[in-house]
Amino acid sequence: MDLQPGSSRADRRKKISRVVVGSVTVRIYHGINQVAGRDYPQHTVVYHETDGRRVRRRFNDLADAKQEAEQIAMRLSRRQASILSLSDDDRAFYAQATELLKPFNKPLNLAVEEYVGALRLLPPGVRLHDAVAEFANRFRQVRETKPIPSLVTEFIASKEKAGLSDRHLADLKSRLVPFAEAFGIPPNELTGPALQEYLDGMRKSSRTRLNHWRHIVTMLRWSVRRKLAPRELLEELEAVERPRVESGAIGIWKPAEFAEILEATRHFRPDLLAWITLA
Repeated sequence: MDLQPGSSRADRRKKISRVVVGSVTVRIYHGINQVAGRDYPQHTVVYHETDGRRVRRRFNDLADAKQEAEQIAMRLSRRQASILSLSDDDRAFYAQATELLKPFNKPLNLAVEEYVGALRLLPPGVRLHDAVAEFANRFRQVRETKPIPSLVTEFIASKEKAGLSDRHLADLKSRLVPFAEAFGIPPNELTGPALQEYLDGMRKSSRTRLNHWRHIVTMLRWSVRRKLAPRELLEELEAVERPRVESGAIGIWKPAEFAEILEATRHFRPDLLAWITLA
């Protein structure tokens, strides 16, 4: 172990000293910390953990800072020595793994942690490569990723340009705006169970819920056609069970009842008399 003062001109200007143990160097930056207008010495121990993290620890007492730096340098040196004591094959594997991770700027231990965490999420027998490839393929199908509220806004705007009536547009807004408020996520995150829960949770009649669902399906299919949503979303839509609407009994007007209708129409809406007669 060797405690070295800063030797370069920059080091002297910054007042840096070093604790060196083997190939490990821990720096101590010496400065001043002002508190309530008074100057106090401050010594900052700076080092890099084996996972690449840069760590800083501040001390008011120089002796405490030196002691901490020495302990850290010895710990890191022992860890490096344990790595060097690996077998030739182990060192080769380690070197190969770190080289593969260089483009991603990720240390080996975090890469292994992430890999193991991903494996735990997969069903038995499914390879991580296959799952990631499927996920990437779904995203390639989408030209642009937008949240559901943006898709609803664009869909309604397209219908306005198509010249739909104000009544139809108002109906679209009344049914799709609540859907957009409930799902502020991209369409690729929509699932059949989530859609089913939304549909079943509506406190409305079966006919009203079915009308809501038809508008939602139309909007989502429109998004798929314009490559704003993945095609797999269509499978999620098919998995949703639609509300059942019971058909009402078919009634037949008697001649006297129909005559009463015509008479009322002649008095109150004569412009509809010919239409009702033909209908």
